This record gives sequence, structure tokens and C-alpha cells, in this order.
Amino acid sequence: IGAADTFRAAAGEQLETWAERAGADFVSSQSGADPAAVAYDSVSAAQSRERDVVIIDTAGRLHTQDHLMDELRKIHRVIGQREPGAPHEVLLTIDATTG
Repeated sequence: IGAADTFRAAAGEQLETWAERAGADFVSSQSGADPAAVAYDSVSAAQSRERDVVIIDTAGRLHTQDHLMDELRKIHRVIGQREPGAPHEVLLTIDATTG
């Protein structure tokens, strides 16, 4: 599990707790780090540990936030450079505040 939400306070710590509970490997970086770099490191770690699945958690965003949508495109591109054809699946989580 990669913690690519590097800007929200405690996001990495929360995800790390869930990774520990699930018995999953965990990759993170310092607060404010480039989310695409965390995604790249997560895929690299999974490959070196011979894992079959990588889940990368990113920050919440709205489609009107161009810089955050560009960040998603960068993450997608970086993952694809590390693992051809990746990402193989993208999941969108929507909460009640989305409307």
C-alpha cells in the first residue's frame, strides 16, 4: 500500500495502521513529498518484494481542481513507466459530501 496523499495531516499514519492490520507492506514519504514519487516507489517496492498487487491511495480532489487532476495524470504516467500497462485498475471512492 502506497500513501500518496502526502498533504493531508495524518493521512499516511491512518493508512499505515490499516496496512498493519491487513498484514500489507507499506510505503510512504515525508509530508509534502511528490505523490507520483511515492507511487513510483510503491510499485518498485512491490516488484522487489515480488508482490502481485499494489494499492496507491491519493488525495481527494474535485474535477475542477486542474492541478490535482494533473497530479493524477502524472501518477498514472509514472506507474506505467515502472510497470508496463499499469495501472490495471482505478477505483473511485465517493462520499456523501460529493453530492
